Amino acid sequence: MTVTRLRLIVQHLSFVVFTYGAHFRIALGGSIPCFSCPYVASCGGYCYLMILQRALGGMFVPLVTGGSEIAGSVSERMFSNLETLVTGFLLFAVLVVLLGKTWCGWICPFGLLQDWLTMLRKRLGIREAELSVKAKGRLSWCKYVLLGYLVFVPLLASTRLIPNEFILAFCNICPGKSLMPLFNGEYQHLALDESSPVGLVFSVLLLLITGGMLVGMFFKERFFCLFC
Repeated sequence: MTVTRLRLIVQHLSFVVFTYGAHFRIALGGSIPCFSCPYVASCGGYCYLMILQRALGGMFVPLVTGGSEIAGSVSERMFSNLETLVTGFLLFAVLVVLLGKTWCGWICPFGLLQDWLTMLRKRLGIREAELSVKAKGRLSWCKYVLLGYLVFVPLLASTRLIPNEFILAFCNICPGKSLMPLFNGEYQHLALDESSPVGLVFSVLLLLITGGMLVGMFFKERFFCLFC
């Protein structure tokens, strides 16, 4: 058996575990270092970003009174969220050290989706789009912008200076949220959220980013990984 064939087998088995694992009572937690979306109701484990954002989004609360009881509850909440943040990150870091980029190339369900699109493109006889070194360099900066957005926006939301919808700032624009639930027959994230102005803006952005990523992933192998 060739390495390529073995990799495909592992990828598809991992896809089943992370997309349908809950049906088999598989629960691998939320510190997985690959894009397995928690918005898939039947997921068997999901990426660390959800826990990270929720912990950051609950870190601070506005100090509207100076009472000792309120101050105590605030400090307890901060400690609880900090504990969640640290323990989740430690598990995430250990898994990264153990398997490294194997998570990306062999296990990530979103990576397999990209590979399916590449296979389709090749079957259709369409050439892969080429990106210059300069273009790749410019795109690589996007991941640092996204990292800042991922960390600082939920923190700002925790102060209640901006709405709670910003706590899951990254998830609200991640194409995994709209695409991966489709494999479980869930289509709700393809609809516009008209419950609030912020929700509407996020849902429009999500659809635009998803559309752009689908085009990019079709014409360029593992296009999303440039931003991961």
